[in-house]
Amino acid sequence: MAHGENRVLQALHDLYGMGVGLQDLHSGSQLMIQRSQRGAVAVDRVMSNSRFSFDAGPIDSLMVLHLRGGTYETTTGGVSAHVAGWEPLIAFQPGSNAIGTVDHMDTRTITIDMDLVRSVSDTAHDDRRRLRFTSLTAPSHGLRQAWMTTADYAARALETESAANPLFHDTVARALAGTALAVFPNTFELDDLHYTRAGFVGAATVRRAQAFVEACAAEPLTPAVVAAHVQLSAAALEDGFRRHLSCSVMDFVTRLRLRRAHEELAALPAGTSVAQVSARWGWTSHRRFVDDYRRVYGEIPRQRTGA
Repeated sequence: MAHGENRVLQALHDLYGMGVGLQDLHSGSQLMIQRSQRGAVAVDRVMSNSRFSFDAGPIDSLMVLHLRGGTYETTTGGVSAHVAGWEPLIAFQPGSNAIGTVDHMDTRTITIDMDLVRSVSDTAHDDRRRLRFTSLTAPSHGLRQAWMTTADYAARALETESAANPLFHDTVARALAGTALAVFPNTFELDDLHYTRAGFVGAATVRRAQAFVEACAAEPLTPAVVAAHVQLSAAALEDGFRRHLSCSVMDFVTRLRLRRAHEELAALPAGTSVAQVSARWGWTSHRRFVDDYRRVYGEIPRQRTGA
């Protein structure tokens, strides 16, 4: 139990790794925190006997409160919420500061490492698609119940003897992360899950593969090389490309290389031959390059150069 502002601040920093500023915290304020942690998940019982305002964060965790008493009001990452007892909410937009007010709060807080949440949402390797929650509360009673049921199970399960097994607590953690993504509105797209069924490859995984090809188009590329980059088998990645792009991996590679060669031919430096351009972009046969180019652009490469 922490008494007074300094100890409350230290307790919050130690548990959640965040800087906190408090206002209107009277000298008799107490904060009681009981923690149970397994792997990427921590379950806390947090009770405060007073009202105070805070300015805190950022933290790279998904923190979901389930109020049993009191109120919690916050604005974080451009979204706001004000909840009373028995309603779950996201306390912090991951990676963003939060300001708010706590009033005699009694809550169970579940904190999940964001690396695990990103892994479940298949956004772990895609910086362009930062996972963001667009609401801090669940939009319906049924979804609120879904979170509370999963959280109740997780809190009990993580106290059992089996929770010492990493496979067990990782499974529980992933169940919590998946439920949070389903319950609280966010930018995650369900189609991005590449593990929805065996062999399924989601759109986010295909986008990562596309980005790799775009960055390495002049390098030797095969379906196996591209698949290894996104940690899939070549067959699984082929299936993903055909589902989302209606082409094979090498069809995509060829189209991209043709576009790069097409752009280069328009400003061909003096002394550079078309054959040199085709070789630079991966064609070992100049005749094959001419045929591929004509099929896409309706002319032979030399016509593009004006030579």
